[in-house]
Amino acid sequence: MEGAEKRAVCLLVVEDDPETRSTISSVVARRFPDITVRVAENGQVGLELCKEFRPVLVITDINMPVMDGLRMIEEIRAVREETRFIVMTGYSDRYHVENSSQLGISGFLVKPVDLRELFTASEKCLKELRHPDS
Repeated sequence: MEGAEKRAVCLLVVEDDPETRSTISSVVARRFPDITVRVAENGQVGLELCKEFRPVLVITDINMPVMDGLRMIEEIRAVREETRFIVMTGYSDRYHVENSSQLGISGFLVKPVDLRELFTASEKCLKELRHPDS
């Protein structure tokens, strides 16, 4: 497709806490320099950015104002099945989220997030997207 504009691979971080959002987006951008990292402060903004930028991976909190992470995932899933999701959650949320298997969540990270676990989960999702049969 000569002359066609190549769409940048995009990753979205959705987190209402500004410090956590900044930290996660910064370390992910450094770890994956070929991927464009976008940020959103709640699920509603995350949903809007997903429609615009079509991220391959969304790293999201659950408990957020305006629209929570699980609702956002449901909305995105309805229009973009191939997007992968990593959910950041507190211990009290984990049981509820793990029982939401129909959402197709690829990974769960307990807050405070261990960056090694974040990188491992992100790399796994990105590998699955690049090589779906492996």
